[in-house]
Amino acid sequence: MRLSRSFARVAAIAALVLAPMTLFAQARNVVGTYNTTVNSPQGALKAVITITGAAGTYAGTLAAEGFPVMALSKVTPIESGVSLVVDSPDGITVSMKFVDATKVQGTLSYMGLEMGIDGTFVAAAGIGAGMKPARE
Repeated sequence: MRLSRSFARVAAIAALVLAPMTLFAQARNVVGTYNTTVNSPQGALKAVITITGAAGTYAGTLAAEGFPVMALSKVTPIESGVSLVVDSPDGITVSMKFVDATKVQGTLSYMGLEMGIDGTFVAAAGIGAGMKPARE
């Protein structure tokens, strides 16, 4: 009985210590350049999304043909991709998933309209494509 309590304590402590590490390992590198095409009702629209920084300090821009360059106000990496909020009075959000290490697909939402987006990802210098950064 005493042995099982000790084992339970060790297991609980190990779970508490390892849980944050597991969460770190799940985040994907999102820092780099996304060369995308937005499938809008007016036709294909080229857009370049650039993300810089590190967890907690991400920054970046969205530059779409025919529009001013807009800053990203929120960047949220997830296991399978990235979610972005663009600093725009019209409310632009982007959600992309990695199809593989260099290809992305997702949606761009603008004024209630959801449009498909697909493209390629080039990791920032020093971070391999699809690799997880050392600290995320």
